[in-house]
Amino acid sequence: MSSRTRWVWGSLVGVGGLIGAVFVILQFLGPKVEVVEVSRRLIVQDVVVSGRVLPRSRIPIGSLVPGLVTQVAVKEGDHVNLGDLLVKLDDAEAQAGLKLAKAGLDQARARLRQLQHVTSPVARGLHRQADANLEFARMTYERLSAMAKQDGVPPAQLDEAKRTLAIAQSQHDTTETQAVSAGPKGADHKLSVAAYAQAAATVAQAEVRVAQSKIVALVPAVVLTRSVEPGEIIQPGRPLLVLSRDGKTLLSAQLDEKHLAALRLSQPARASADAFGKDSFVATVSYIAPSVDPQRGTVEVRFDVPTTPEYLRPDMTVSINIEVGRRQDAVVVPTDAVLDLGSASPWVWLLRDRHVEKRSVQLGLRGGGFVEILSGLGEHDRLVLPAGSSLKLGRRVRATIRTGS
Repeated sequence: MSSRTRWVWGSLVGVGGLIGAVFVILQFLGPKVEVVEVSRRLIVQDVVVSGRVLPRSRIPIGSLVPGLVTQVAVKEGDHVNLGDLLVKLDDAEAQAGLKLAKAGLDQARARLRQLQHVTSPVARGLHRQADANLEFARMTYERLSAMAKQDGVPPAQLDEAKRTLAIAQSQHDTTETQAVSAGPKGADHKLSVAAYAQAAATVAQAEVRVAQSKIVALVPAVVLTRSVEPGEIIQPGRPLLVLSRDGKTLLSAQLDEKHLAALRLSQPARASADAFGKDSFVATVSYIAPSVDPQRGTVEVRFDVPTTPEYLRPDMTVSINIEVGRRQDAVVVPTDAVLDLGSASPWVWLLRDRHVEKRSVQLGLRGGGFVEILSGLGEHDRLVLPAGSSLKLGRRVRATIRTGS
């Protein structure tokens, strides 16, 4: 073997020894890992869900009576106020019925006035006259009866006086009945009053029929849909228009039931319409459904929108970011430092004296790539990130602080 060959082999042996030494040292020092430090910071936990703009209420508008449409006063997108005309039907027949009913009311009113001012006074006068005639006939009969006892009056004359008294009594009773009947508590008066009330009700009914020929807005609203045109013959119950009542705009979303424990009324949220993604607006939780949809495992949540953007439309798709928790000075670690994050027993690799140890932790809020530590760690503790490394309990490691955490 030449000296050159021996030199080559010697160099190879030396390099191999050096590599072996380095390998032994690296094995002793352990793998190189990234570590992060437990810190304090603001943490906000959000739940992001897709929802829709829900009008305060949808009001289908129809007619209570059949008829021919003569006018449709609004179109889709129009805003209407209380009492504004929406749809008009042909009212010729209803107007004729109203005139007839008013004529009947005038007739009933005239009959009542006639009873009060003519019939009743005449009946009272006749009764007073009959009362006077009865008194005179009674006195005449009593006088003649006294004379008859002394044989001073023929029997025929006494019989005539008795007959006259009976006639006067009959006339008195008849006129008394007529006067009472025509009086304020009598049957004739009650019948006249009832006829007048019936005629007035007929007029009111006819006025309702005339009013039903004009369909008007009962609340301030926006016209969403229009499905009727002049010239159509409509039937009761058919939707002609759909209105969206004025008021606060509501958002509706279906949240997974796993978020139910974190939801509270009046929680703040921020929403944005998919069609206007660069703009966002404030919303607050105003309603949480008392039951869960058993088919989808979701719960309906509604949101008030205090200030509605002009571009927002009913049924528009929106993205809603709900703030379900906020802690100003929370102990936090990056989310990727926690293992078994979704389980009931999360844990971390804690770096202590260049060795790793397993530490169970209790978690709180999560958001922004961080998770709150409620117990198990203290501020400035260092955690080993498990990604890309095969860690074992008690293993020595070479730590490199991760920047930007």
